[in-house]
Amino acid sequence: MPVNSKAFYYLFRHPYAQLGWWIGAGVSVVHVLFYQFAELIWDQWTPPKPETLTPTIAYGLTGLYTNQTEPDGIEAFVLHGSMWILVGWGLVKTVYLKNWSVWPAVGLCVLFFFRAGFHPPADGFLFGTGVRYYPVVLLGLSAFVAGVVWLSNHYKPWHAWLWLAALAVPCFIAGAGPSDWDYSFVFAPAYALVSGISIKAIYFQYDLLLSGLAALFFKWHIDLNYFQVLGQASVWIFCVLIFWWGKEVFQDLRLALYLLVVVFIMRLFPYYTDTYAEFQMSPLRLDWWIVVALLAWKKGTDHWSVGLLLAFLLVLHRSFGIFYSIAYVEYIVLAMGSELLAPSGQKTKFLPLVQTYVRRYAINVILLGTGLIVTYLIFGNVLSPGMKIYQSLKIGFMRVAPTSFFWYIIGIIALTGATLFRFKEEVSLQYREAVFLLMALTICNLFYFLGRSHEHNLPNTSGPVFVLLFVWIDLLWRRKMPIRSIRRVLYWLPVGILWFSGLAYMVGIKDKLSGMVTNLKHRQTMYSFQHPSSEKRAMVRQLTNHSSKVYFYDQSLGRNFWYTLDGQYPPVGYYQPYSAWPLLTELIPFFQNLLDEGYYLVTETPSEAAAILPHLRYTSKVTKDGFIVVHAIPQPNRSLSTSDSPKTTSH
Repeated sequence: MPVNSKAFYYLFRHPYAQLGWWIGAGVSVVHVLFYQFAELIWDQWTPPKPETLTPTIAYGLTGLYTNQTEPDGIEAFVLHGSMWILVGWGLVKTVYLKNWSVWPAVGLCVLFFFRAGFHPPADGFLFGTGVRYYPVVLLGLSAFVAGVVWLSNHYKPWHAWLWLAALAVPCFIAGAGPSDWDYSFVFAPAYALVSGISIKAIYFQYDLLLSGLAALFFKWHIDLNYFQVLGQASVWIFCVLIFWWGKEVFQDLRLALYLLVVVFIMRLFPYYTDTYAEFQMSPLRLDWWIVVALLAWKKGTDHWSVGLLLAFLLVLHRSFGIFYSIAYVEYIVLAMGSELLAPSGQKTKFLPLVQTYVRRYAINVILLGTGLIVTYLIFGNVLSPGMKIYQSLKIGFMRVAPTSFFWYIIGIIALTGATLFRFKEEVSLQYREAVFLLMALTICNLFYFLGRSHEHNLPNTSGPVFVLLFVWIDLLWRRKMPIRSIRRVLYWLPVGILWFSGLAYMVGIKDKLSGMVTNLKHRQTMYSFQHPSSEKRAMVRQLTNHSSKVYFYDQSLGRNFWYTLDGQYPPVGYYQPYSAWPLLTELIPFFQNLLDEGYYLVTETPSEAAAILPHLRYTSKVTKDGFIVVHAIPQPNRSLSTSDSPKTTSH
């Protein structure tokens, strides 16, 4: 490329190009500094003693996530702050420091690329095992993308329903069975609710909203298998809302259509199983940010309805309600800061600006405070004890890898913010504020990934990232670059993103479609949960003398809950299901109390029994057909001790 060519100028010398290079340099510096001080960051955590943990949690820390569970200390908070520093760096570089040479930035970007590489998160094809299928895949994928491009160029208003109807088919036909383990964290608290247990006495692993919906299924006697439909519908509704947002915001409707297909691929296909097979990954849990963003666009970021929605989420969907509320406060600071950053002679006075923002956002901040108060009144706390314990245990937590795609995501966020700020006079105030809020929501939504930094969690949180990426493209399309070759590159950029997404997740697409075909061959659209057999339930009845006081403890996939529900045993305990119990020091007194009250403790996992039973006082132990059942018969004027030798029978 000739140094004096226009292409060279727009790639390296144009002010906006230089801004992009320097944001990339900022990412590189953060990347280097983070791993330079990583040991200090990761050491800010005291690991729990294994003997204080329940067998399930201990297994999670040492077995289930072998070589994946690592103490990450305060990594999430450091990286959260780093993302905001990068956003601030982009805004400052837009206004000041304009005369810096671009070449140091180019060098730092090259350094970053060699350190981090380029690895799409959780991809199973592009750099995986499907190389021999490349010719067929490339041909089919190219034909699909060409069809999307043709349809977007010949779009009619009524076509939207055809697009969305076509996307509904893979949403509502399951490609794999549901995870009994994962759904039990929704169903068990719901069963406790309808059994009359107080909300304050229940731990909601996935928050009250999801378990509250499940409670309606119990109350209205709806088959729990159909609860999967809520997860399926949430994927489709999420796509509808994404398209609606893009259609409202983007200047060119084609961008909204491309975004729709890309997000659909990213939310449905990257996994080893369906998005809704593990309900914690469904948009119904993870993607309420789009409702906040859409409401903020329609009504304004300062409208009371936005604050009311955030307060609603604080109460019913606590984990993400807290994330989004933090994002809202950070958005206010970002919006104020962007107004203070202006060339000399155009600066806004600080105190009048603060007064303006107080008047605009006071009601919503009050609503957020009210949400916290209501949360405390309903649950007896703002952060549940269980949530705090899980945070301290860091089960399944991982350190962000140096080669994680996360490092590219933080660059996308900062670049979008800087581009918006640079072109702020060319877009409306509504557009600027909506995108700034979306940036804050994206950064806080990444707490989900930073907590458990498995790469497959990046597609889970990819929705707002891709929306921001397409906002950046929208801003460049509005700019209308004067050089034809640059315009062509920008025109084909979203198409390239679509094509690349399809290629990277081709294995997931193949597995999903294969599972759908298998499902349809069985004349069904979903798979059922795996309940214990009637023979096993009858054996439990026999071994427990048909008592209604039975408690199941097991590491198995959801068996504890299904035995409890199918046997119509009353739920007991704060942690629902048993698998949610974190600390052995709390579990043992609870179990002993159950035994003293005449309960039978039942398990099918010998290792679980071996870890727990030595700590308990009981009078009988029966082992039969894989079941281990213990029971205590209260004896007058005698206190059992751990030294008492219980009667044991085996069959």
